[in-house]
Amino acid sequence: MPKVQAVIGSILSLIAVGAAVAATPGEEADIRAGNNIAVTSCVACHVVSANQAVKPVLGAGIPTFQDIADRPGTSAESLGAAMKSARWHEPGMAATLLPMSRLSDKARGQVALYILSLKKQP
Repeated sequence: MPKVQAVIGSILSLIAVGAAVAATPGEEADIRAGNNIAVTSCVACHVVSANQAVKPVLGAGIPTFQDIADRPGTSAESLGAAMKSARWHEPGMAATLLPMSRLSDKARGQVALYILSLKKQP
């Protein structure tokens, strides 16, 4: 009987965790909007989704959105700040701001939510 209770406790914990990370309808809309922005603005440098048909053509070695999402400490705030100030990494290119820095705060927030939605759950 204690084994059954432990299993039930584990299931209830998983349900509680799932409920804690479930997106609200508004967040789901922002995540979809962030995905749309990513597939139109970020694919030249990043793999933005696992099923991305076109491989990035710029910036070899730039992390995928999945890699970014899975980094310890990644938050909406850290992503927004990075997107606002990101510059080209290549020495041969002028240190100009990347296209993501030209997005509105709202659009950067939506992309950040999309990236965070990719985070693998432990």
